[in-house]
Amino acid sequence: MNETPESFFGIDDKGRNQSFFTYSHDNSIIAVAEQIAEGAAVDSLVYEYMKEIRPDIIAKTRIIETSPPFGIPPVVVSKDIDPFLEEKLRNIFLGMDKDEEGKRILSLVKIDRFVILNDSSYDSIREMRKQIQ
Repeated sequence: MNETPESFFGIDDKGRNQSFFTYSHDNSIIAVAEQIAEGAAVDSLVYEYMKEIRPDIIAKTRIIETSPPFGIPPVVVSKDIDPFLEEKLRNIFLGMDKDEEGKRILSLVKIDRFVILNDSSYDSIREMRKQIQ
C-alpha cells in the first residue's frame, strides 16, 4: 500500500523508527505486557498457549481486534525432498495423536493432532491479499 514502517508508524522526536521486530509472537506479547511496545499482531495459537504457560504476562495485555479465521500455517518440506522421506514425515505428523510419545509431545504445545487441510482453507488469506493489491 505504498507504506514503509516509518511512514505508517512514524518517527519519534529523536528520529528513530517507532516500530521494531521481536522475531517471535511470544516475544511480541511479552513486549506489550512489559510496555516496551504499545501493540502487536500475534498468532492466536501462541496467545492461547501463553495463557496457559504465562498467565502473568497475558494478564497485562488485552485483545483489541481478532482477524477472521485462517487456515493454520502448514508443515512444509523442500520440493527436492526424497519422496520416501516426505511420505514418512507426513505419516509421522498425521499419526502423532495415535502414539503415546506423540500425544505427549503434542500436549506440550497444546495441539490435538495434525490433519490434512483442503487448499480452500487458505482462501480467506488469498482474498485479503487481493483486497490489498
